Amino acid sequence: MYWLDFDHYDGDFRVPESWKLYYKEGESWKEVEALTEYTVKKDCYNSLDFKPVKTKGLKIAAQLQKGASGG
Repeated sequence: MYWLDFDHYDGDFRVPESWKLYYKEGESWKEVEALTEYTVKKDCYNSLDFKPVKTKGLKIAAQLQKGASGG
């Protein structure tokens, strides 16, 4: 995941407070089993190793900082 951190005339973009990665299993979403720590470093790639899953979908849920958009 690449998190941006910058000010823009249209709003401020900040790294989130936290984030999680989910995979779809049937009709439900389940959090992946992370093998490394979730990171929120700005302006660089944030890698996450996780236990392999078979799925047709992945999604990210981010807890944004108050008053800022996610970048």
